[in-house]
Amino acid sequence: MKFGPVKIDEAVGTLLAHSLTVGKKILSKGHELTAADIVDLHLAGHETLTVARLDKNDMGEDQAAEALAQMIAGENLEIRAGTRGRANIYATTDGLLTIDVETLTTLNSLSEKISVATLNDFACGRSGGLVASVKIIPFALPKKLIAEAQALSKGESLLTLNPFRPLRASLILTSHDNKSSKVAVKSETVTRRRLEAIGSSLADVRTTRHEIASLATALSREAEGASDIILILGCSAT
Repeated sequence: MKFGPVKIDEAVGTLLAHSLTVGKKILSKGHELTAADIVDLHLAGHETLTVARLDKNDMGEDQAAEALAQMIAGENLEIRAGTRGRANIYATTDGLLTIDVETLTTLNSLSEKISVATLNDFACGRSGGLVASVKIIPFALPKKLIAEAQALSKGESLLTLNPFRPLRASLILTSHDNKSSKVAVKSETVTRRRLEAIGSSLADVRTTRHEIASLATALSREAEGASDIILILGCSAT
């Protein structure tokens, strides 16, 4: 990619380096100049422009961003068309995001021209929510650099969204007097809400004394039930 000033009449097909207001319209940074734009620029009194010109070994920023997003995104993720060198990756369902952190770090360290931002590893992804964004900093990337980046993944996706499986949970609350308290009621409500938010349910709630033997008995009874997981919340903050 070549970058620098050119005469107006030589600027058709180049990319504008800075946004310009021409009459009543705005030519944005990165805009590919057309013959009609040149006429308008002449009328506005411009004689030279600072532009970027791609060569045959370059890939434009939008195409490069989308190519790297395709490499990164795995199951249950979708890419939305890149604009201004950015391609965003969205969740198509609710689930747990897992990331090949080591390879992603290597990718981000490959060149200052490439930047990939994501949610944290094991973050909760929501259907339709943004989970990652690929940004190409200059107007284009050398195709050789894109090939190097793609080779890092070895054909494997760096991001995967694992859909939540609906589970039946039971909750054991402990107390000093074997009775449900206001705190216990609130804890049950919050736990139920959290489970339902990831497609699961709270099937059973049991209160027992805050003692080893009582808790062991409650665990044994719940283990014989139909719940997939057993949650325990003690009456003490610790």
